[in-house]
Amino acid sequence: MANYLIVDDIEFYNDLPETDPASNRIYKKWSDGYGTTTNGAMVGNLDVPLTQRTNVHGGAQTMPLSYDNNRKFSEATLTLTSGRDWTRKV
Repeated sequence: MANYLIVDDIEFYNDLPETDPASNRIYKKWSDGYGTTTNGAMVGNLDVPLTQRTNVHGGAQTMPLSYDNNRKFSEATLTLTSGRDWTRKV
């Protein structure tokens, strides 16, 4: 039995063009501050691969998060689409 919960499976993100029906780019799911003046966070790389593929823990990719807190805050958020019971041990 695992002593952790999977909140977001980063392995499902890909680098397919946004016009491809199978596209699942990480920055389309995670909200960051890219292009704003108040939020210094940026999810993913600017160029493909959009995810980090060399410094991983047990998978094939991780989510890079760049941030600049100089006169800003930095956060990235993900809206969960289904109800989850965080108190239940699976």
